[in-house]
Amino acid sequence: MRTHAYYEGEFEETGITLKQVKLEKEYYQYMLEHDIVMYENGNEPTVCNFLIYMFQNETMILFVIIAAFFLVDAICSDFDGNCYTLVYTQPHSRIRMMCAKVISILIMLTLSFVAAFVLFSPWLLFQHGFGYLDYPYIVGNEILSYGQFLGRIALLVIMTLLFFAAVCVIAANVFKNTTNTLLLIAALLIVQYLVNMFFKVHLWYGWLPIFYLEPFEIVMGNYPLSSFACMGICLAFIIVLWLLFIKVIKWLDLKGSETL
Repeated sequence: MRTHAYYEGEFEETGITLKQVKLEKEYYQYMLEHDIVMYENGNEPTVCNFLIYMFQNETMILFVIIAAFFLVDAICSDFDGNCYTLVYTQPHSRIRMMCAKVISILIMLTLSFVAAFVLFSPWLLFQHGFGYLDYPYIVGNEILSYGQFLGRIALLVIMTLLFFAAVCVIAANVFKNTTNTLLLIAALLIVQYLVNMFFKVHLWYGWLPIFYLEPFEIVMGNYPLSSFACMGICLAFIIVLWLLFIKVIKWLDLKGSETL
């Protein structure tokens, strides 16, 4: 906690606002009330921190790549193997089959994430401890506990992955080719990387879900929009893409077997 007693005139010189000082006071008071020892640095390799830092940009890109590969392969393999006429003439709607494929891939990603966490967390637990479930985080103008902070990150990760899954499904059904669909996903990731590197400060950056591959930074308030706004935008895009997907499937079905 700051030991110097600032007067009102000094705040303008230091750049510290009275609201920031009050927030810091609440932060340290929260830690004293819950008997929490402050981490020596923000990257203490505890189990709790390991779980949060798994949702970094590199991990999210890896999730998107894995989901894209499996989703595109699950859909385009029907066309590449010339078995689509047999598959899509069964007494099951194509929409239901696509939903089953998306759900199975998301379950596989979830199990992979859990397996990675279970594999590495025991070593961290014995070496550095579990951490604090109620450790406070200053997010914008509020103080969140570890559970609240992790919950926001997890929700944003799920929404972002559902958005990319919807893009993969629509692209795979339109292109009907594994290479072209993966090239489209790769192009989106390259655009995301370049914009993230050079134009991150612009407000329009936060209005497209392809730029939500840094959930930790978004929840911490380092993006133009808040985490709740990003979740709302993701949900809106998912709904629009879902309606578009239904239209595409119906259009393909009306075209007959030549455009299946």
